[in-house]
Amino acid sequence: MPTSHWAPKTVVKISFYRDPETGQIDHLAPFQVSNRAGRYSGSYEDEPQILAEIEPDTGTAYFEAQWVGERWVFGRRVADEGW
Repeated sequence: MPTSHWAPKTVVKISFYRDPETGQIDHLAPFQVSNRAGRYSGSYEDEPQILAEIEPDTGTAYFEAQWVGERWVFGRRVADEGW
């Protein structure tokens, strides 16, 4: 398959936005996803497997993911790491 449609698993950084009025992390808002190379990044929402693995005060988390087609397919959460 061409690499534009498939890539091996990697670790991606997921960053959650804060509510501008309260300053609280808003896990129901779309979140930003990026890989280290910055080649594939974007805004995602409605990903129940991500929300199931985070704590209420989590602002940034790292997940195993694979770029398939035009989007990330998320796997398990991995240990937080320096980015």
